[in-house]
Amino acid sequence: MGSSVNLSKRLSNYYNYNYLVDPKRNMLIHKALLKYGYSNFKLEILEYCDSSVIIQREQYCLDLLNPEYNILRQAGSSFGHTHTKETLTKMKGRVMRPEQLSKLRAHLSVLNSREMPKEIRAKISAGMANFNVTTKSKPVLVTNITTQVTTEDVSISEAARCLNAPKATLLRYVKKQALYLGIYLIVSKPVS
Repeated sequence: MGSSVNLSKRLSNYYNYNYLVDPKRNMLIHKALLKYGYSNFKLEILEYCDSSVIIQREQYCLDLLNPEYNILRQAGSSFGHTHTKETLTKMKGRVMRPEQLSKLRAHLSVLNSREMPKEIRAKISAGMANFNVTTKSKPVLVTNITTQVTTEDVSISEAARCLNAPKATLLRYVKKQALYLGIYLIVSKPVS
C-alpha cells in the first residue's frame, strides 16, 4: 500500500527490473514481486484524491486493510523504523541468482506481450495528455500579480531558469499555493 502524486512513475517503477533489484530500494514488496511474479499480485488504485489529503487517506486504507507487505504502519513516514546492521549488510550485498533473473525476464516478457484493455489505455492517455514526453515534465503557468502577465513554461525547471530561482524552491511554492517573492503565482497548467 502506498500513496503517490505521480502514478505513472509509481507504476513504471514496479515494472522496472532495475528499480526492483536496486539494493538501495530493497523493499519487501520488491522481493515478493521478484520471487512470486506479477501474476500473483494485484495492483489497484483504491482512490483518487487531492494531494492535500493523500496521507490521511493512505492511513485510513492502512488501518482498514492491514496489508501484508507494509512494514510501516504510519502513512507517509518511516519514523521509528531502523534497519539492523545485519539487514543493512544483506541489502548492500544482494545479488540475484541467475535462475531468479531468468524467471523474472520470462515473466516480464509474458506480461509485456499481453494487450492492454482499451479502458486502461484511455485512462493512461487522459493522464498523460498534459505530460511532455521528451522532458518528462508538466507545463506551469507563472503569473506576475503586479502586472497581471501570465507566461507558460514547459516545466518547473524552465520557470526556475526564467526566474533565476532554485527548482526545489519553486516546487515548494507550487505545493503551498503561495506567492514566490510576493508577486509570482506558479501553478501547474490545468489539463484541457
